[in-house]
Amino acid sequence: MNTLCCCGDNLKILREMRFIADSRFRSIFFLCLLLLSNGACTSRQAVEPNKGSLIDKSDPVLVVRANVDALQRKDLAAVVATLDPEDPLFEQTKKITASGFRNYEFRYALEDVALESMSDDEARVRFVQVTKKVSGPAFRDNRVEGVHTLRKRNGEWKMFHTETTKIEYLDK
Repeated sequence: MNTLCCCGDNLKILREMRFIADSRFRSIFFLCLLLLSNGACTSRQAVEPNKGSLIDKSDPVLVVRANVDALQRKDLAAVVATLDPEDPLFEQTKKITASGFRNYEFRYALEDVALESMSDDEARVRFVQVTKKVSGPAFRDNRVEGVHTLRKRNGEWKMFHTETTKIEYLDK
């Protein structure tokens, strides 16, 4: 299941995205992520661009929010700072995210986010995210539901994996 329509030069990007379709990138790019300040709370807020990172790396939900904020600002270093470097797809995710930044402008809105579970070294954050294209090649606006798995590395939460549970296309 892919949310990008193939169009001209975007075939290479589409192939790369298929390669990691079951990984965090789908979330990073489409679902992207995140949300809130209180662990087990729920929030209905849009991520507002250019507000700076809200990062509190001791709260997995805030790490997810910081990831989305960084995506909105097209700040690759800030996106990477939220990711787990031990993920086998870490380098590929960086490359594809950079490629997406060059080719697209998106608006992200987090409709819902909640801490689903947390142990000493792993947390699961459930989310609903809407991604709409502002500019760039063909793309289907979508609402994605899923769960981000974060792992604690050196005392900080890092996004390790994203499971997409539902994609709804917002065709006009």
